[in-house]
Amino acid sequence: MTFELDFTSFGPLSYSTVPWDSDLFGIEFYELRAEGPAAEVSSEGLAKRAAELAGATPTRSLRKDGDVAKALAGAAKTVKASYAYPFLSHATLEPQNCTARFDGGKLELWSTTQTPQNGRELVARTLGMEGGDITIHMVRAGGGFGRRLSNDYMAEAAWIA
Repeated sequence: MTFELDFTSFGPLSYSTVPWDSDLFGIEFYELRAEGPAAEVSSEGLAKRAAELAGATPTRSLRKDGDVAKALAGAAKTVKASYAYPFLSHATLEPQNCTARFDGGKLELWSTTQTPQNGRELVARTLGMEGGDITIHMVRAGGGFGRRLSNDYMAEAAWIA
């Protein structure tokens, strides 16, 4: 299976999925391999480009107050510093998690979701259940940072149950 993502900053990036050997719940896991121009993006390359841009003459100014060059030239002391951090994926630090129990046509879920109603609707559609037959217990744990807005892990746990 192959799909393509469009990262406008770096050009198109396509991923090829390669199945892993796993019999865990009958689920196939995939390893992603980046291909295309964005596959070569690295922290070092981004830091080099940032340094080039920082040393270049600005192409535009949003605001001009006073004469910065004159103020710096006349200052008794100046301090110069650079700060950097590696190119990282914006993702939560812990895995998505959910516990599900199906009993007597009713489903109970314990989840760290940020959107329980959306999760209930997704699970109901996925399993062909009525929303009223699904109870969600919100577990207040970990950070979401937006990742827990998608409830795919809830549907997966419900399907396994």
